[in-house]
Amino acid sequence: MFWLDDFLNNRVDTSRNPYPKAGFTALKEIIAEWKNSEHIHFQTSGSTGNPKSIRFRKNQVLASCQQTQKAFNLNANTACLCPLGLQYVAGKMMVLRALALDLPLFICSPQDVDKTLAEHTFYFVPLVPLQLENLIATGANHHLPEQVLMGGSAVGTTVLEKRSKLPQSTTVWHGYGMTETLTHVALRRIHPEYQPAFTPLPNIGISSLNGQAEIKAPYLDSPVITNDLIQLEENGSFVILGRSDWIINSGGHKINPTEIEDLLAALLDVPFFIHGMADAKLGQKAVLICEGKTDLTKDELAAYLSDKTHQYNIPKEIYCIPQFERSAGGKILRLKSASYLP
Repeated sequence: MFWLDDFLNNRVDTSRNPYPKAGFTALKEIIAEWKNSEHIHFQTSGSTGNPKSIRFRKNQVLASCQQTQKAFNLNANTACLCPLGLQYVAGKMMVLRALALDLPLFICSPQDVDKTLAEHTFYFVPLVPLQLENLIATGANHHLPEQVLMGGSAVGTTVLEKRSKLPQSTTVWHGYGMTETLTHVALRRIHPEYQPAFTPLPNIGISSLNGQAEIKAPYLDSPVITNDLIQLEENGSFVILGRSDWIINSGGHKINPTEIEDLLAALLDVPFFIHGMADAKLGQKAVLICEGKTDLTKDELAAYLSDKTHQYNIPKEIYCIPQFERSAGGKILRLKSASYLP
């Protein structure tokens, strides 16, 4: 665990520091790329498809860094913490922001975020929801800084139900973005007050194209058309309804897994998701896939959902697998996880 400035000035003994060796290697590559190249490469997480490499010009990365700087009022006096892996966009962008904007940045492994928060004082930290859940569970949330940015995956019910335990002095934001947009392009506040809709950052245009989010930013060469289904409000804010590539066509009836998952959040105490499986009669059928074990039966599932949604939306089967595949940001890799089904 170390300050980036100490690393840049060769004051970090990498042979003794507990930070992972692979992390040091990734950091050296990020620094060299920023210093010596006009292009910066990023790797997508693979949560919505096969991982791929994306290249941006350095001036595009700088424009995104400056956008974050304005959104969170970052400067040379606002110490930041990066407890994220550096191989994907969220962690890499934290290092690039520090390099481009001269921000004080402390780097630690994802597993050491609680200890690091207890030992140092920070102004800003990005976290994946699972990290925040763990901080709340262990009581380490009392050390959270003034600004927290969550990304990487959807905010689970644990965070929403227990956010009253978070310090009133801490503002928790949920960011919407992706590798293709160089992280967040819209924010919503989770704590102290809760906002269900995302608000685009200044100069970011988000519109609905056939129900899917289309993103325009000054630093992007062309619009990013996503698979995210959104409900656009009159004031320009938007709510995410799910993903078009997750829609299940069951006998001509369209099932949005996200809607069913929201209904089941209060029923299940294990990670889960709704998935579409091939079916000889329906073409596709919705099934419930749980991580670990659940005692829930199909009859109990049907009874619980019967007065909450259309009967065609009720999953036809329940499967359990020992452990889901996840991205570095904590997203469940649905296709990879579902591939373990018999």
